[in-house]
Amino acid sequence: MLIYIGQKWRAHRKLIAPTFHLNVLKSFIELFNDNSRLVCKKMRDLKGKTFDCHDYMSECTVEILLGK
Repeated sequence: MLIYIGQKWRAHRKLIAPTFHLNVLKSFIELFNDNSRLVCKKMRDLKGKTFDCHDYMSECTVEILLGK
């Protein structure tokens, strides 16, 4: 199940919460910035054209998750 409620939700939230602690997120700032700049450049190169930004944002998300 993708969405939980009640006690099961609390248990899962408690497990994942440390991942989003400010000090943990701070360690990823450079990675977030590098990938954000890259996706902005890719979209800037398409100025004046119609494109689906979802594709670019999905790629950016995967790159961040992989730590590239």
